Amino acid sequence: MLLFKPNIFPIIFILSFFTAFGQSKTDSLFNVLTNTKHACPEPPEVSLPNYRGDTVKARLYIEIGDVYQNTNPDSAIYFYNKVLDLTKSQIPPCLPAGRNPKFQILHAQALQQLCRVQYNYKSDYNKALGYSNNALKIFTELSKVTDLKISDEALKGIASCYTNTGNIYTYQGNYSQALEYFQKSLKLYEGLGASPCKAIARTVKIGMSSCYTGIGNVHNLQGKYPQAIEYYQKSLKIEEELVTLSEAEGKTGMSSCYNNIGIIHFNQGNYPQSIEYFQKSLKLYTELSDKQGMAGQYNNIGSVYWAQRNYPQALEYFQKSLKILEELGDKKGMSSCFTNIGVIHKEHGDYTQALEYFQKSLLIAEGLGDRKGIAINNINMAELNIKLKNYAKAIEFAKKSLQISKDIGALPDENNSYNCLKEACTGLGDYKKAVEYANLFIATKDSMFKEEKTKAIAEMETKYQAEKKENEIILLKKDNEIKIIR
Repeated sequence: MLLFKPNIFPIIFILSFFTAFGQSKTDSLFNVLTNTKHACPEPPEVSLPNYRGDTVKARLYIEIGDVYQNTNPDSAIYFYNKVLDLTKSQIPPCLPAGRNPKFQILHAQALQQLCRVQYNYKSDYNKALGYSNNALKIFTELSKVTDLKISDEALKGIASCYTNTGNIYTYQGNYSQALEYFQKSLKLYEGLGASPCKAIARTVKIGMSSCYTGIGNVHNLQGKYPQAIEYYQKSLKIEEELVTLSEAEGKTGMSSCYNNIGIIHFNQGNYPQSIEYFQKSLKLYTELSDKQGMAGQYNNIGSVYWAQRNYPQALEYFQKSLKILEELGDKKGMSSCFTNIGVIHKEHGDYTQALEYFQKSLLIAEGLGDRKGIAINNINMAELNIKLKNYAKAIEFAKKSLQISKDIGALPDENNSYNCLKEACTGLGDYKKAVEYANLFIATKDSMFKEEKTKAIAEMETKYQAEKKENEIILLKKDNEIKIIR
C-alpha cells in the first residue's frame, strides 16, 4: 500500500523579508524613535502636524513592526496600527486633493504589513484580503499622480499587493487565481526594471524573486515539479545576487529557495538531496532567528525521517516545529503539524491517537477555509479507516478529498485519493471499481513522475550548479585582476 507523505508545506516567500535583527537592532530603533523631535514646526497661524517628524516616526514604527514579525506578531500588529493612527489622523484636508502623498504611502505600507501578518502568522485570510484591497486602492490612486517618484513608489505597492493576494490564494488552494496575481505582479515589476534608481532596481529584484517563488509554489502544489524547480532556481539566482548587497535579505530569500527546492527532491524521493537543502535552509533561518522559518524546516526534516521510516526522529522534529508554531499562533502551521504527528501515530498502529490529531487538524483547516488542508486530512481519515477495515467510511472520506483535489488542481492529492479508493473497493470486494481506480491512480502518478520529468529536474539542477560554478570562477578572476592592478 502506498504510504502517504506528511503535509510538507512550502514556506510562502513574501515580498518584504521579515528578518529578526535581534534586540540590539530593536533598541537602536527605539532610541531613534525617542529622539525624533518636531524639528520643523509649521508657522503658528497654520495648525498643521509636523510632517517631517511624523513621517520619520511612521517609518520607524514600520521598521520596528518588521523586527517583531518573526518573533512576536502581536507586537508587530501594534506598531503597524500606530502607523495607521498617525497617518490617518494627520492627513490634513487643506492640502491639494485633501491628502499628503507621503502619509498615504506610509498608510498603505502599514496596511500591507498587516496583511502579511494576517495571512502568514494569523491565518486570517479574509482580514488579510481586506488589508490588501485597502492598500491597493491607495496605491492605485497615487499611481496616477505626475510626481514620478510617488507614482513609481505606488506601482511598487500595487505589485506588492498583487503578490500578497497571490500568496493568500495559494494558502486557500485557489491556484488559478494565485497564478493570475503572481503574473500581474511580475509584469509590473518587469516594467519598473528599467528605472535608473538603484533603490528601485533592488526592490524590483526582490519583488521578482518573490513572484518566481510564488509561481513555483503553485506548480509544486499542483505536482508540476519541473516547472516548480525552474521558478525556484530563478528566484535563488536573484537571492544569491542580493546577498552581496544585504546579507540579511539575501539569506532570507536563499533559505526559502533552499526549502522549496528541498520539497521538490522530497516529492521525487531524492531524500539525501532533500535533507541537504532543508539543512541549508535551517542553518540560515537559525542565523536570522526566524522562528517561522525554523519551524518549517523542523517539519520538513521530520518528514524526510518519516519517509525513511525513522519514526522516533520524525516525531521529535514535528514536535519541535509544533512548539514554535504554537508560540507564534500560526494556525495553518499547527494544522500541518497535527496532521504529521497523526501520521506517525497511524504508522505505530495507535489509531485512536492518530484520529484525534487528524480531527484537530481538519477542524483548523475547515475554520481557515484551507481546501488543501481539508483534502489532505480527508485522505488521512480514509487511510485510517482502511486500516480499521471501515471501507465504506474510507470511500466517503476519499471521495471528499478527490473532489477538492480536482477543484483546486492538486494532482498529488488526487493521486492519493485514487489510491485510497482502490484499496477501499478491494476491501469491499468491488474489484471492478478497484481496477478502475487503480488505472486512474497509475495515470495520475505517471503524469507526475514520468521519466522525462525526473530527467528534466536533474538537468535543471546540473545546469544551475554549472552556472553557479562559472560565476564563481569569473568573480575569482576579477578579484585576481584587481590584486594585480594594486
